[in-house]
Amino acid sequence: MEAAGELSSDRYRLLCIERRLCADLQTARSDKAAAAQRFNEVLEQVPTGIPSPDSNLGIKQAGSEYHRAKEACRLALHRFTDFLVSGIVPDDLKD
Repeated sequence: MEAAGELSSDRYRLLCIERRLCADLQTARSDKAAAAQRFNEVLEQVPTGIPSPDSNLGIKQAGSEYHRAKEACRLALHRFTDFLVSGIVPDDLKD
């Protein structure tokens, strides 16, 4: 039996994995929020709501960045919940 304040090496490893996945999720959420803000700022620069040909590229780039950030957030959430619910350790975090 573990003494108070001591963790077995397996439990410590699982705790480290959980913390890493949680940190990855927090980072992904922050990146997604920043990408959404940049996308909205680009759209706000089009006063009439109809983008000029020059604005189209900026909108496409900001939209692509936001899409990538949303996908990264979805993946981070999936990895985190798979670990918490099913105990699945992502391949890149296995020993």
